[in-house]
Amino acid sequence: MHLELVGDFNLNTETKFQGVLVGGLSGIDYNSKLNRLVSISDDRAQRGPARLYELDFQLTKTPVTFQVKKQINLKDEKSKPIAMGHIDAEGIRLLNSGNYLISTEGDSRQTLLPTESNVLDFNPSGSLIRKFSIPISVQHKARIQTGTRNNRGFEALAVSLDEKTVLVASESSLAQDFNEDQKKAPQPCRVLVYQKSKNSSYTYQGSFVYKIDRLYSDSLKSSKLKGEQGLVELTFLNSETVLALERGYIKNHNHQINRIYSFKLPNPEQLKKEGSTKTLKKIKKTLILDLDQPSFLKRLSAGFQSIDNLEGMTVGPKRNGKKTLILASDNNFSESQRTQFLVFTIHP
Repeated sequence: MHLELVGDFNLNTETKFQGVLVGGLSGIDYNSKLNRLVSISDDRAQRGPARLYELDFQLTKTPVTFQVKKQINLKDEKSKPIAMGHIDAEGIRLLNSGNYLISTEGDSRQTLLPTESNVLDFNPSGSLIRKFSIPISVQHKARIQTGTRNNRGFEALAVSLDEKTVLVASESSLAQDFNEDQKKAPQPCRVLVYQKSKNSSYTYQGSFVYKIDRLYSDSLKSSKLKGEQGLVELTFLNSETVLALERGYIKNHNHQINRIYSFKLPNPEQLKKEGSTKTLKKIKKTLILDLDQPSFLKRLSAGFQSIDNLEGMTVGPKRNGKKTLILASDNNFSESQRTQFLVFTIHP
């Protein structure tokens, strides 16, 4: 398969909806049955309420466009607004029921209430109804140095087309799985697999390993690259194939890297609930598109020929009979960044 760029659309950091800044779009999802496109903000209720957006979009002709249509505020189990700092939302998937699954990254440095890496299930009005059960080995344990790393917990979130399977993965390897001094080695990242139960909740089935690229850039000639690379999104292309979005940031060059890969979902019997990454099934990934290429960047809109902090990815509506792929960036509410949307046609 290959991806053909249809177009890009950019929002500046000062964009507001109903008086609240639009930004931090760390996840995006299109539900074809509902014909709805939604995006989650990773604002921890600091610049406004914890919230997600429903977006209007136009992809049939160029330029493509995206606009906020509706804001849905997130609430806790008691239908009270989520308090400041009590959520660290990253990924979002819209279910056919209208419920939203949202992955949370977690921040153990908070002194009042550290947030956890988890998957939260919200009803259509935005109230929390349940949390996933996370294996103990994955939970952040700073004292014994195991589990998700601080601020690099669950980002990637995918739901199969039949909604029977959920995949969730942290941005980096677990603390017990990789020595971060090994900068030149690929990081083994555990992808957790959940299966839908009769009561519509999801039960943990086991994990497999996805290897994150070492930090490198074809467009930069420097061999001294300082930064980090991570897995930021997963999305199902069909029942067997999953797309993965990796993002890297090279601090000493202020340079973003994004690559899209595909891989085949392992069979259920290949999953293991516990064990080291050496014993877990390792999938083979295939590079689909490297956005860190001058030839690609030149095709973007004039004045915006760079990649921002891309974190969200979803298979979108069909265009001329073929599926589309939509990427969205998290502007970190920074004046030097923007909210960027990229739209591709998916060719088999």
